[in-house]
Amino acid sequence: MAATLRIRSLAENEDVGIRECPCGSLLTIGRGPDNTVHLSARTVSRSHALIRRLGDGNYYVVDIGSANGTFVNGRRVVVPYVLADGDCIEIGDYLLEFRRPPELQSSVEISADAVESTTTISLKANVQELTVLVTDIRGYSGISEQMSASYLAEMLGQWFARVGETVDRNGAVVDKFIGDAVMARWLAQASSADATVLAALRTALDIDRISRELSEELPDLPYPIRVGVGINTGKAVVGTLGSAHAGDYTAVGDAVNLAFAFEASTRQLNSDVVLGPDSYPVLPKAVWQNHLEKVSVKGKKSPVTVCSLTYEQVVSLLA
Repeated sequence: MAATLRIRSLAENEDVGIRECPCGSLLTIGRGPDNTVHLSARTVSRSHALIRRLGDGNYYVVDIGSANGTFVNGRRVVVPYVLADGDCIEIGDYLLEFRRPPELQSSVEISADAVESTTTISLKANVQELTVLVTDIRGYSGISEQMSASYLAEMLGQWFARVGETVDRNGAVVDKFIGDAVMARWLAQASSADATVLAALRTALDIDRISRELSEELPDLPYPIRVGVGINTGKAVVGTLGSAHAGDYTAVGDAVNLAFAFEASTRQLNSDVVLGPDSYPVLPKAVWQNHLEKVSVKGKKSPVTVCSLTYEQVVSLLA
């Protein structure tokens, strides 16, 4: 069975009963007639919110700049929120109850150390060669402290929605949203590793463009949106990971952790994009030979050699 929304009106003058809507990979919610879930009350914005199923198997609700806000269990949504079975989403004069039937899990057990977790988990997965991209908004805490919740929700909702679209267009899977960060992954078999790294670089440029465009569209931002990007290629465990009651389809392992570490290193290197040691060698040597740096990574005895680039240098590479 698929996840569903049970929708009912809270308005005294509207008695439409309860209707159910299946949750596909993407649902848009709003007063506009083109939305997947059309809610006609004036308390609902034309484009109000979206619910997106990502590569980790979770459903995220994102407010996309609504006038009256999106609330889950009484709390306003600012960053993307992972929905659990029974969560109640309030949009204007409507209540949308999210229902997700329990998923069957594998009985195969692996130790916590295998996926760097703190608990033993069930695993139904395999090892794949991936190119992983991680991006987040620099100085997010400073931005959030100077903005109202509604304006912050509008900015983040638009950013997450547009980043998700460009990841899709570039052939990747959005694996998860984490706070103000996005993780995407490409399947990178040996014959196509170069193609996935190039696709990740194109995606990085798209995300930078999206951030600059959104900064122009929202002139009341305290300062322009800037993003850093980490890209890494390597083996990761991909599959359904979770407890006996709930699981996430996601990628875990050293290759993923390094992508997050490389994104964080863009700040200390004063760069925009950092590529790992199994990503940059697939590019022409002339591109990376003068842009190598060493960064310290938690859990690694020796510094890791990476390629550090600005967006302008990536543009030249892809020209």
